Amino acid sequence: MVIGIDFDNTLISYDSIFHHLALAAGLISPDCPADKKAIRDQVRRGPEGDLAWQALQGQAYGPRIDAAEPAPGARAFLASCREAGVKVVVISHKTPFATVDPTRTPMREAALGWLRAQGFMPLEVRFGATRREKFAHIRAAHCTHFIDDLEETFREPDFPTEVQGILYRPGAGAPSDLPEVACARSWDEIGQRIFGGAGAPPFPAAALARLLGGPPAALALLAGGRNSQVYKVTAPGGEPFALKVYWTAPDDPRDRLGTEVGALAFLRGQGLTCVPRPQAADPGAGLGLFEYIEGEHPLAATGADLDQAAGFLIRLHELRLTPAASRLGPASEARFSFRAVADQVESRLQTLVAGAPALGFLADELVPAWQAALATCQAGCAAAGIPFERDLPPGERTLSPSDFGFHNALRRDGSLVFLDFEYFGWDDPAKLLADLLLHPGMDLAAGLRLRLVETVLAGFDQPGLRRRVQLAYPLFGIKWCLILLNEFLPGPLGRRRFAAPGASTAERQTRQLAKARNLLHQLRDHHDPFAPTH
Repeated sequence: MVIGIDFDNTLISYDSIFHHLALAAGLISPDCPADKKAIRDQVRRGPEGDLAWQALQGQAYGPRIDAAEPAPGARAFLASCREAGVKVVVISHKTPFATVDPTRTPMREAALGWLRAQGFMPLEVRFGATRREKFAHIRAAHCTHFIDDLEETFREPDFPTEVQGILYRPGAGAPSDLPEVACARSWDEIGQRIFGGAGAPPFPAAALARLLGGPPAALALLAGGRNSQVYKVTAPGGEPFALKVYWTAPDDPRDRLGTEVGALAFLRGQGLTCVPRPQAADPGAGLGLFEYIEGEHPLAATGADLDQAAGFLIRLHELRLTPAASRLGPASEARFSFRAVADQVESRLQTLVAGAPALGFLADELVPAWQAALATCQAGCAAAGIPFERDLPPGERTLSPSDFGFHNALRRDGSLVFLDFEYFGWDDPAKLLADLLLHPGMDLAAGLRLRLVETVLAGFDQPGLRRRVQLAYPLFGIKWCLILLNEFLPGPLGRRRFAAPGASTAERQTRQLAKARNLLHQLRDHHDPFAPTH
């Protein structure tokens, strides 16, 4: 078996970058979905017609290709081919240069660079300047199957009749007049057609078999992941485990697997049983195997839940004094001075403004709110005698999960088990407490959030911490607004798609923008997080 794959809009998805470029150029309306066909149709109806669309293609296929993403599920399909020993050849109808591109970026070199950056190389890659050359490459590579997103490819009389065509058509049915061509709405469906079964997961089957001591008896994807995929896997002997498949990307060097395994090993070593037991890991494959927790998310947190959550955080604070804690690293995005936090927020804001210039909410509301929040924090620090520039002393820091809340907990036999320690490490306790008040995943009424924070404050017994939380609150509030808008940036959006494939980009972005607006209005209405709300 030899699988040929088209490149543009088949292996690589330009939906998000087309949407970003077209919005920035004023070629589409803000309500146009981030879908290539919808964008193309709207652009072509504009005054510049097809010339404007060619200019967009020139940018996306050339100088801006690094912002494009793999098509959802394509990475998993390629991993399955490698595992099965199936040869894959990328065959693209691509001229050396775009028809409209002032930068004259060599498109073939740009495509190869993208494949390398995504970790897809080595792959055999062939380019043809015409469809006829493309078909000649398909024959020369002895392809048994060829996957393409364009119907026109399979309508051409020169398409090799001995090759099984597969039309990649997300969200659409098969054309009635192409009975000899298979049609697939997703890469998972392509995997089912070629390999059979329920679709290939995004990791080598042999790696999981090594962790389990044999092939799994059952494997089921669980819902709810935001950064990693989580499966319930049954070992050959029948014992269930939780399997995490960790997101990796060239622009995100964080070792999520190593951090989580190390954190859980540390906590279990200190006698904590309210976290999963780490079982095994394969860093090369990005797989972690953990104790499977049979339980339910505490959607309506009780007073006992609040006490357990507070007790867990207080216990982490106590564990900072143990010798083993000194070997732990900083939490993800930890900053130990208000200046460092401000610089971090400013960097995020600039990245978002550059990545989503057509998002009017940024310039109209978020930037002015950030400037006001920063000025208020600086003035408050000066009045309270708290250094804005100086790092918090190590003795006043704490250990933090860095993504803590009831969204990352399960209730088992009346007790909570806390999950997700990919970002665990040393952090500023003011950030931990501000995040408890702000985290959008903490589905708690304001009064209950405040009760949780007050309990943790009392347990930490750290002079001046309440005032630091008050000063940090608006800074971290703006940061959370920016985190909610991550779906407007290609890199974080790719991570979300990996963890929860299938959801519409437009739906994600609309939902997150509404959440960011709501949070910003909350920050404006309630400057002091400890003041009672009505």
